Amino acid sequence: MDTHAEHVSPELAGELIDLFAREAVRVPVPVFLSSLLLASIAWNQLGGPLPWVWLAVVAVVLAVRWKVLGGLPAASMDLHAKLRVAVLMSGINGLVQGASIGFGIALETPERAVQSILLLTLCAGSVATTGGYRPVFVAFVGPMLLALIAMWAIGAPGVEHAWVEYFIAALVVVFGVLMLQLAKDTFRLLKTSFDIRREQEVLNGQLRTALEGAEAANRAKTRFLASASHDLRQPMHTLSLFGAALMMRPLDSATRPIVNHMNTALQALSAQIDALLDVSRLDAGVVPVNRTTFSLSAFLEHLHAEYAELARAKRLAFRTECPPEAICETDEVLLARIVRNLVENAIKYTPSGEVSVRVSAAGPRHWGLSVEDTGIGIPLAEDQRLFQEFHQLHN
Repeated sequence: MDTHAEHVSPELAGELIDLFAREAVRVPVPVFLSSLLLASIAWNQLGGPLPWVWLAVVAVVLAVRWKVLGGLPAASMDLHAKLRVAVLMSGINGLVQGASIGFGIALETPERAVQSILLLTLCAGSVATTGGYRPVFVAFVGPMLLALIAMWAIGAPGVEHAWVEYFIAALVVVFGVLMLQLAKDTFRLLKTSFDIRREQEVLNGQLRTALEGAEAANRAKTRFLASASHDLRQPMHTLSLFGAALMMRPLDSATRPIVNHMNTALQALSAQIDALLDVSRLDAGVVPVNRTTFSLSAFLEHLHAEYAELARAKRLAFRTECPPEAICETDEVLLARIVRNLVENAIKYTPSGEVSVRVSAAGPRHWGLSVEDTGIGIPLAEDQRLFQEFHQLHN
């Protein structure tokens, strides 16, 4: 039983199986070409059919491995059973490759060196193709490394410097230990990257949930603003009528200023409710736009008549400038609301000096409208937050 597999989570086991399936498609070609070179070297030195028989076995094992591992993700068995199948196929592949040492013992030292380099290259490559998963990695490289160590430790008969072959055998042992450590590190990195991806998926899910909650809250806020502003308009309209009716009655000198202030406050409150209703409509995307072509000069004349008295009450100069030929194609009512908001803020936050509204040429068939004042200004650090909903400087 593969006890190491028991410590792999089902999600990571699935990731490993997908990796083995992908590598089963990529690995056969370079492995077969390496085996073909080994068979050619052995046949050139020893002759006979044995190298070609071995090559045929290699081809069959690679084909079976390709078929089995390639279909492993879709196989109807539990994940740990799939991992054991992967270990079995890697073990068979390693045994077949290690069997080449059988005729490698009889080769000359240079040819045996070439054979050793090829087998060690396959071992090194398996660090990546197995994801460093120890059972599969050891099943593949174990037979080859053991056979290589035995081949160099036994040595070829009549070798002049036997110590060189012993030394090479020791080097193979060192390389094997090093590759085992590299496999361990590779598997740790694979597991870490998998855990990061899983954590990112969880965080993305939480982010989607939070976003859906925020959108739901925003929709609820929009419905509340629409409902509240709509419900408040009726009593506000009634109060305005009562205030107007009261102004038509004979009032003494002490009562009339009170009524005037009350009507002014009602108008301000009505404007605030209209603004709330505009916000709810904007959020809902249901603000109708009625395009018309109108004179900007006449537009600013109406604006001047509306706000000149308010500016004069604060001892401010209120100026409008516009070329007589300036025209605009847009919704005049919506544009008026935008400009009124800017003018009202400018008058409200300008302690002295002037407020001006200017129209100037901004290019062919384009006009620019600006509202300027000599008020407290806006810090540069805040200019990106000006159009955030309900944001107010200095609170």
